Amino acid sequence: MKLLRIFIYLLIISSLYGCAKDVAPSGGPKDTTPPNVVEAMPPNNSTNFNAKVISITFDEYITLKNVKSKLMISPPFKEEPEITNKGKKVIIKLKEELKPNVTYNFYFDDAIVDYNEGNPIKNFSYIFSTGDFLDTLSFKGNIIDAYTLQPVEDCIIALYANLADSAFRTSVPYYITKTDKQGNFTFNYLQDTFYNIYALKDLNNSRTFDLITESIAFTDSVLSIKDSMFVNLKLFTEADTIQQIVDKKVLQLNEAQIVYKLPPTNPEIKFYNKIPEDYDIIFNKTKDTVKIRTKGADTLSVIAYDNSKVIDSLTVVVDSEKLRSKNVLTILPSFATKQYYKTELYLNFNNPIDTMFVDSIRSIITVDTIVDTTYFKILFTDSLNLNVKIDCVPEPKTKYAFYLADSSLIDIYGLYNKDFSCVMTTLDEDAFGGIIINIVVDDEHVGESFDVILDIVGKNNVAVESVSLHLMDSVQVKVPMLSPAEYSVRIVYDCDADGKWTTGDYRTKRQPERVEYPKKIAVKSKWEVEETIKIGTPTILR
Repeated sequence: MKLLRIFIYLLIISSLYGCAKDVAPSGGPKDTTPPNVVEAMPPNNSTNFNAKVISITFDEYITLKNVKSKLMISPPFKEEPEITNKGKKVIIKLKEELKPNVTYNFYFDDAIVDYNEGNPIKNFSYIFSTGDFLDTLSFKGNIIDAYTLQPVEDCIIALYANLADSAFRTSVPYYITKTDKQGNFTFNYLQDTFYNIYALKDLNNSRTFDLITESIAFTDSVLSIKDSMFVNLKLFTEADTIQQIVDKKVLQLNEAQIVYKLPPTNPEIKFYNKIPEDYDIIFNKTKDTVKIRTKGADTLSVIAYDNSKVIDSLTVVVDSEKLRSKNVLTILPSFATKQYYKTELYLNFNNPIDTMFVDSIRSIITVDTIVDTTYFKILFTDSLNLNVKIDCVPEPKTKYAFYLADSSLIDIYGLYNKDFSCVMTTLDEDAFGGIIINIVVDDEHVGESFDVILDIVGKNNVAVESVSLHLMDSVQVKVPMLSPAEYSVRIVYDCDADGKWTTGDYRTKRQPERVEYPKKIAVKSKWEVEETIKIGTPTILR
């Protein structure tokens, strides 16, 4: 009995001791630390390298993320090495003989990440030399978009020891790296020889310039690497001269749209199989977009031409139960809710109008506290009856509310409009500002004859005003009636005098036309800002 009591006491003490033991807390802060290299065999930066297998060990379990697309090896192998990971190791198996007296750089970018949280090791490289020393030449550079002058991230920068022009199109580069968010790049461990340098936005992971849609950059001359050298590149996309149809779609019941890739010279649309009972073919101003309105056809089969050459044959379904269920007659005003008062007013329809049961639109006009109701005539302005003009001469600082009653209009498909209303408040000149630009040609270029394009650029890099100038001396440009906002001034050096920015061309080694953004200007209402811009200097202003 005594032994039993002793056993029970020991059991209780053991239980209490177990409850009091330290236990690792659950949860805690998220791990944001990338893995660290603890060992590499052969060691990183080895010389007289002759191994067939490389093993890199980290301080935690790792995995590889998109390693095939991210790993860049300089100089390249004909047969890609086998890259695998096992536990805490990355294993590289080489499948071909190494070149003698060459420094190799395995640049993993951020393809190595920890297993649990996916924290990447950024800009990780494994480097070795098959000779007695590592090559030590290096240089830095930056790349910007040739038109916007914004830095280009994740762009391949390539060095070719093969100086033939065809190398950029047919072979992978000898050395390769990528740009960061600021468009900066660095090359290290380079051989002392001559190189051509290129930039490439690689769309198909071929690491060669093999698609016309890939953006590129190149230097005008062969590169001889020097200490503290810095290279600036400007990325551009070549002009595509191959005409084709890039889009076809049904816009609504009985209406299709076809888009040419390039503005055609002499476009033509012809039907085949079946010609609709009634149709209209409408090209936009640049002729690259065409709308086809039809009647009496479920499906349109057409051939698109340019200069009598067949570009494509297309089929578009324009009549179905689904399209019929969604079909409505809509009215869209051409004016905004706040509008300069010297503006003509139009209403646009999505379908041609067959019958208009009214000849005027009701309007409630408010000036200060005085409210007046009147009617303005509405008149068709085009042969298809897709637009009407409101016969109204707006007054400044006035509120207009326009109304069309339900079933005032019927379109060619038998659809009636629903109640329509819209509001417009007019603004006078005091609501706007202006810019005066004094263009001064620098002393070195006074008397020279050259063309420039001056753009006033608003949101999304869109020009709200564009002026082509033929310069020999200073000139003044006035841009009135700008809404209050911040604008940029863009200067394009129009070398070919065609009135637009011209991109580069690799075959002829033509660089894109130079662009500058020398000023940002804040426009305020009732205020005219005057600025002076000096042009003709070789420096690109950002």
